Amino acid sequence: MLHQNYAMRPRPGMGGNSQTAMLSEVASFGQVGIQWKGYPTAAVAGTQTYTISQPGNMRTLAGAALFGLPILPTSETVSLNVNSNLVLDSIPALSICPQGPTGHVNNGMAFFPIYRPLEGNDNIQFSVTGVGALPLILVLYYLPQ
Repeated sequence: MLHQNYAMRPRPGMGGNSQTAMLSEVASFGQVGIQWKGYPTAAVAGTQTYTISQPGNMRTLAGAALFGLPILPTSETVSLNVNSNLVLDSIPALSICPQGPTGHVNNGMAFFPIYRPLEGNDNIQFSVTGVGALPLILVLYYLPQ
């Protein structure tokens, strides 16, 4: 569990005095109408980058989950870039995959929390680095406007 002061630290890319929402706050998004959208992607030998076409009403990125079919090898890494801010930087894909042997690193949550305010015309890119062909689905969880 993260230290209580975690919520008080500014996060890179959040600008000025913006502060991180506590994990419990992010987890409660489901109670206020969180929505999600899936994006089919694929891990290939090398790095593949996908530009995410977001719904026009996506205003707060709550988090992400990655689903691999049939099984996600630990050698795959992922990166997520939102408006030129590297939110996830070459982390093991299993870190955001609830299908893993222990679930993703935030056990008990439906997704890996990534709190980011959005404007509706944001540049979101998702990169996968792998050693072989593997179909993946990236699911972004968000709050609408």
